[in-house]
Amino acid sequence: MKIAEINELAWNKVLIDMENVNFFQQTPWLDLVSKIFGLINRYIQVDTTEGEKIFICLQCNKNNEVYSNFIGYGGFLTYINISSQSLIKILAEIENKLNLKIVRIKLFPGNGIELISKTGWSVQKTSILKMGPNWHDKIKKETRNAISNAIKNDIEIKNLTPKDIDSFYDMYEKTMDRVDSSYKTPKLFFEKLIQFPNVYFVGAFHDKLLVATSIFLNQGDWSYYWWNASTEYGRKHNANYLIMFSTIKKLQEDNFKFIDMASSHNKGIVEFKNRWGSENEDFMIFEA
Repeated sequence: MKIAEINELAWNKVLIDMENVNFFQQTPWLDLVSKIFGLINRYIQVDTTEGEKIFICLQCNKNNEVYSNFIGYGGFLTYINISSQSLIKILAEIENKLNLKIVRIKLFPGNGIELISKTGWSVQKTSILKMGPNWHDKIKKETRNAISNAIKNDIEIKNLTPKDIDSFYDMYEKTMDRVDSSYKTPKLFFEKLIQFPNVYFVGAFHDKLLVATSIFLNQGDWSYYWWNASTEYGRKHNANYLIMFSTIKKLQEDNFKFIDMASSHNKGIVEFKNRWGSENEDFMIFEA
């Protein structure tokens, strides 16, 4: 097979030609992540001996360790279905020919590739909500009660603007401390991300004070539920539930069909997602 690097313009042409391109493969996202975290985007085209063309973006650190993607899903763009055996061969060739070390590959759900029987690969689950015309019928009673509690306590939902970033980040840092997170995303990342036209920073306010925020990354038919932060008041009065309910309605009005609520090892977070009627779907991940 032939492995060659292409430039960003060529990558963007591939995105235009492909169907169902997702948020995390867009160059504004890739460029933001690489800038904030000191990475280099390398766009790879693979021409197989059968005449097939396969594309992948790798985000590389200074030690030539690579991720696809560093944040979010990644993996291959193809015009055809690719077998797990072919995927293994391609990744091995990329490592060998470009002198790289693959650290993590996180493939999108529903990519049609069967589980790869090789050390490092595993199947994980993400929660997918299908926003059909009757999606609200699947909402659990506990969730309906939580939404009512937020409304009763005068929680107001509106999109954040760049002027809200200081309040957001203060709440975000306190949330990370509360959950004993060992890492915090730099503030500059959020300052740039909130300016993306296809990203919703949805805030819950009480008496004009920000009490909860969730971030939704949107592309094509899909929205990806990302960061969430909240104050004690926001948690007590279920502000996150009203954010989710209001945003689902907004996304449906904007013709989105699915929300990927992401995977989690926290039982409480998993239960929160399942109460909306989401269904678990497999995705594959490689971690060295």
